[in-house]
Amino acid sequence: METRLETPTRQRWREILDQYAESGRSDHRRTNERHYLELGSVKLTYEEGDAPVVRAGRLLNASDSGLMVKQYQDILPKTELQIEAAIGDEAFTLTGHVVHCTQTLGGFKIGIELQFPD
Repeated sequence: METRLETPTRQRWREILDQYAESGRSDHRRTNERHYLELGSVKLTYEEGDAPVVRAGRLLNASDSGLMVKQYQDILPKTELQIEAAIGDEAFTLTGHVVHCTQTLGGFKIGIELQFPD
């Protein structure tokens, strides 16, 4: 039986960030403040060609409008994603698209702009 995960509104997403962000660790130089989260994991689902692809990654940081995920393969910019994320003891589904993919030591940093239902 498949469990349906919550799809948070933008307001609920802000509450999640406030609850789980490491205190005192944020990046104020950005348009949207980045929050650094502990133990965040994600599952990214998207299409590559005509085939569905599922990849796991680690959540590096999050803002009101996006995520930074580290994982082992690159993903093309503008790729639409469904994201299953776990932060703390909560799990939920987000949608978004890749805005950049940067190679880094041990993998790729994937910048994702989130889209909310509200």
